[in-house]
Amino acid sequence: MKTFKYITEEARDTVGMTNKEKAQFHYFNPNGLYQEKKKLDEKITKLVDEGKVPNGWIFAFGSMDSFQTDSLSKLAMKKRVGTIEVGVAIKMLRERNENVKKKIEESDKTNRKAQVCGNCEYKDGCDEELCQKQ
Repeated sequence: MKTFKYITEEARDTVGMTNKEKAQFHYFNPNGLYQEKKKLDEKITKLVDEGKVPNGWIFAFGSMDSFQTDSLSKLAMKKRVGTIEVGVAIKMLRERNENVKKKIEESDKTNRKAQVCGNCEYKDGCDEELCQKQ
């Protein structure tokens, strides 16, 4: 049996873990999906604070978007965890994180376009064909 310390601090992946241990790994371990979500939340907050994306991003993609982590937290605390339950929770959080990464990348591309022109009146970035000030 693996110790709680091993699962939550030392493990690098979930190979050979029980369903409950998988939930605990992804919720508590620095290599888990919840820690990845927290890093993405920080990036979203920074983009909002810098005015690069609308405030609503915190609700849609940032720290207020917590359904998946709440589900994983509940599973990590249960005595018995079903295979389907933990599989769905992990899949949902993994997909959520991937979608947020894509949104951040899109935002970075848009912000780079706007920085290139500097004179453009379009908030979504410079469109060379539409830019009136080139």
